[in-house]
Amino acid sequence: MPRCIVVCEGERDAQFVEEYFKQQELFVFKRCDDFKQLQRRARLSSSEILITAGGGVPKIFQRTAKLQRQLLGEKRNPSIILIADSDREPFKSLKTELENYVNTPCKAHNVQPLVNVMMDGHTLELKDGKSDRAVRVSVFAVPQNLEQQVAEAFKKKYPLQSENKNPKQIINEITDRYFGGDIRKTLAKAVELLAEREWLREIGKAVKNFCSSSKENFYHG
Repeated sequence: MPRCIVVCEGERDAQFVEEYFKQQELFVFKRCDDFKQLQRRARLSSSEILITAGGGVPKIFQRTAKLQRQLLGEKRNPSIILIADSDREPFKSLKTELENYVNTPCKAHNVQPLVNVMMDGHTLELKDGKSDRAVRVSVFAVPQNLEQQVAEAFKKKYPLQSENKNPKQIINEITDRYFGGDIRKTLAKAVELLAEREWLREIGKAVKNFCSSSKENFYHG
């Protein structure tokens, strides 16, 4: 079982995080192409970190809450990191999904689920009141949104044909003009430009707390 599962809002977000982990040389990680693949691998993977895209809003919150419920019965659980744009109110949205689950009468509940807000203010815990097992999700909100952050960084670095473009158009132009149409090269450069931003460093710090960089302590699930 992995030590950490990272759920990103969309596909480009997941690619960005993957590039960040590569540049930071963060542990052994594996991209999951979709959420169903993640669910299959969550119990079996020997990678320290699994990364996936959550399918946008609102699916990312529904799927993350479902993943917490599925992992609650396991003896050893990975930590989960949820990364979403701040304009999506990710902490509030995930908390609502978990509370809806807890408050829905269902005979399938074989646990006594409780939702706790941890002292750090950005971690939500789903706990089994019967066994004290718990699965925690640390929620990280990207200021504004990741697309906006990347576009603004590129505007300062590269001349554009027109300033009157939205973030997506800016990223597409940069990709075509400077990176031969390769979005991965674009995102790799974006990571370089944003690597010292506090919100991104906090994500890296959280992952380091969940995983060991020592090969001697490498955990194979």
